[in-house]
Amino acid sequence: MLVQIGVDADAAGVMTTIDPFDEQQTDETRIFIAAKRGLGIRVVEGRKVAEQLIYRPELESVQVLTRSKDDVVLHFAPGGGVEEAVIDPDRPVLPDPLVRRLGAIGGAIEGVFGRRPQDVEWLVVGDNIMIVQSRDYVRGR
Repeated sequence: MLVQIGVDADAAGVMTTIDPFDEQQTDETRIFIAAKRGLGIRVVEGRKVAEQLIYRPELESVQVLTRSKDDVVLHFAPGGGVEEAVIDPDRPVLPDPLVRRLGAIGGAIEGVFGRRPQDVEWLVVGDNIMIVQSRDYVRGR
């Protein structure tokens, strides 16, 4: 049996080290990031719109595709399970310096796997970025 310890994240999401909207890219690196405040359950389920960003490392540019307008954040409840807390939906999930750090980590992970594009699940607690998993990116058909 595999047991994964849950971490009460400040933000969580997925990142691909390739732009899923332009998989044939050859001229520059573009990293796609989808993020939510708190636990990332709803990003994976696709039930709520995540903050979606494209990061271009060569330019240190962060392009906002969508902002999350979710007005609740999910956290672990003290007695077990998950609880919702109301938040301000208008502030960004990820500040630009954090996006840049995530992008650098994504690039390093891709380097470990022979420069093959990666699909990375991550979370943030305080100033710490934790990688939950990475796997080869599967291109659309």
